[in-house]
Amino acid sequence: MTTSRFAPEWRVIGLGAVVGAAGTAAVGLAAYGAVTVVGALTAGQTVGANIGLGIVAFALRLVATPLVCWWLLRRARVARPAVATGVAAACYLVLAPTAGWAGAALPGAAAAWAVLGGICGALGVYAAGRLAPRAPAPRV
Repeated sequence: MTTSRFAPEWRVIGLGAVVGAAGTAAVGLAAYGAVTVVGALTAGQTVGANIGLGIVAFALRLVATPLVCWWLLRRARVARPAVATGVAAACYLVLAPTAGWAGAALPGAAAAWAVLGGICGALGVYAAGRLAPRAPAPRV
């Protein structure tokens, strides 16, 4: 039996999708919650604070999401978790502008984070798996 280097390993790809969706949604909700608390505590005290808080939330998500997903993939012993995370982050940045179907506020934003995170996580794990060296198939 011959195997293709591009044959997907569905269990690992599913794991990448779950990690991507959970990591993206969890970090997004944590950032949104933190920004909401800070905004409520400083309501009306600073003009334009909501713009700054939005930028902080975006920057926090941009940095923390790949780190959380990398850690989760590493704990799950996925091949090349750094490559998988890098590919997934690049895919997310490319696909994020297409999330116009979701609202900018919760729950639409969280749905977009989870869906796009899952898709990009699966793509990242698949790409990293294709780059990982495989042992040659035994000859019979």
